[in-house]
Parts: sequence; structure tokens; C-alpha cells
Amino acid sequence: MGQLLEDDIARLRRVLHGSALNQVLLKVGDRWTWEILQQAFLGVRRFDDFQTALGIPRQTLSARLRALVADGLLRQELYQEHPPRMAYRLTKMGLALYPRALIAWAWEMRWGKPPANMPRRLRHRTCGHELKPLLICETCGHELRLEDLKREITDPGDVELPKAVRARRWAGGLPTRKELLQQKEVHLPRLLSDRYSMMILVAVSHDCHYFDEIMKVLGLGSSVLAVRLDMLTRFGLLDKLQDRYDGRRFYYRTGAAAQALSMYMLLLSRWGQQYLLKARGTIRVRHLVCGEIVQPAVVCEHCREPVEAYDVERL
Repeated sequence: MGQLLEDDIARLRRVLHGSALNQVLLKVGDRWTWEILQQAFLGVRRFDDFQTALGIPRQTLSARLRALVADGLLRQELYQEHPPRMAYRLTKMGLALYPRALIAWAWEMRWGKPPANMPRRLRHRTCGHELKPLLICETCGHELRLEDLKREITDPGDVELPKAVRARRWAGGLPTRKELLQQKEVHLPRLLSDRYSMMILVAVSHDCHYFDEIMKVLGLGSSVLAVRLDMLTRFGLLDKLQDRYDGRRFYYRTGAAAQALSMYMLLLSRWGQQYLLKARGTIRVRHLVCGEIVQPAVVCEHCREPVEAYDVERL
């Protein structure tokens, strides 16, 4: 397994930090934010209903709802005047995340440990059949497969890089080291709440395989990186292999579950490109079947119609 040169490491750090996916995770890569959005997709609108469904502290819920309104994913709607009470409804920007939620659901049904309140089966009202979400290329209509995709990278050159992240800065809202080590199975919303776990998977998929390389590319402290690599390895998202030329060293590569998750990341990246980035992102993906830059879309496998939140119900 080849190692990256220092210039390659510096370039990859700029590329990943400037990517649409990183911008999305900075905006909504938080455990409670994702879980609030999931409940909103299921039709929850009122503060007390969010609180009951999630068991979230009221102060934390208030802060996350304010942030989602400020960021344009939710809008407030008065439903009671005395005393004034507000409902929270998804905006167009928020609803555009729904296909990503469907792919996340499908991934968790296959690879994760679905929580008790997650539906096991869904129906597509448009055609009346059980819903199996399918990710396609919007240009040619073919199903997107990992082997048919090719990354095209643009080095932004002047991107502002963050300072190194140390363990003491990871307090509040993120999984603790003890929590990460105690988890027996992967639960996607919990994984998504940890932005750097997601970016570690991206870094490895971009040929950054060694501990010291990943640490430099993502600007992480060694203890922060070590516990996440351990978690991702135990969950089967990464494989840890011994270096054939140096038995004291190990390298990491993505497993089948992480490769499947890359399709979800592709959808998140497109959403970020549409709603968060004003300029072209640093990573584009070309579909080798039609030759165009991928515009991913989620459709019902049975009728091939786009899937919207109001068209889906639990079975």
C-alpha cells in the first residue's frame, strides 16, 4: 500500500475541507439535528411532540430548532395564539434532504442496527407498492453503482484550513470515547453526528490509508483519531490490515458497508452543492455510463417515479 507524499497530503486536506460534503456536515452534522429532521419527515411538527419522540432536553431542542429555522431548513407556523405556540414545518430546502433520509434508512436496514421507532417497511403511495428506494443518475436513468463512478478533484489552493482538533475540544453533543467504545453495532444517526468519523471514511476512500496521513489530512489529534478508527473498524466500515513491508504498521481501507454508505454521501454532497456552496465544489463525480457529472436522484424501484416525503407511509 503506497504512502502519500507531503504535497499530496496538503492537497488532499484542502480538497476535503473545501468539499460540499464537509460543508453539509458542518451545517447539519449533529446528532440531535439529524434526529429532529428525521422526526419532521415523519410528520412531527410541535415542540412537545419532538421532545416526547426523542427524549431530548428541552433547552437542547430549543437551540436546535432555532438553528434549523435560521439555516432555512424549517419554518415556524403559529398554531395557537393564547399563549402563542409555534409548529415547525420543513422548507423546500429541508424537504430536499428527504431522499437522503430514504437512502440512509435503506443503508441502516441492510448494514446497521435500526432503532425501535424506525419503520421496517414503507409504502409508496404513488404506485401502492412497498417502497424500495433506488439511486439513479438523473441524466440517463441508470442505477448508480460504485464501479461506474469516477471522482474528479479540483484543488482550491487558497481554502482556509481549520486548526488541529484535539480531544478536549470534542465535548458537548458528540459521542464520548467511552460511548464510542461501548457501542456494539453501528446506528447511522449516531455515526452522522460525528463529522470526523464521516470524513475519515472519505479520506480513506481518497487513498489516505495510514494513521499519520489521516491525522494530517483531517487535522486531528492522535487520541481523537485512534478511538474513531477503532469504532469504524469494529463496525466493519473500515478494514485494518498489516503493512506487508513494515509489520509494525497498519493501514486502513473501506469495507463493503462504507462503500455502500458512499452513495449516501454522494446525495449529501449534491444537496450541499445546491444549497450551501456558491462556487463549484472540490470533488465532482462523473457517471461513466453516460459520461456526465452525476446528478443523483432517488426513485421508487417499482414505478421509477421520484419519491417525495408526502408520498411515503409506514407499513
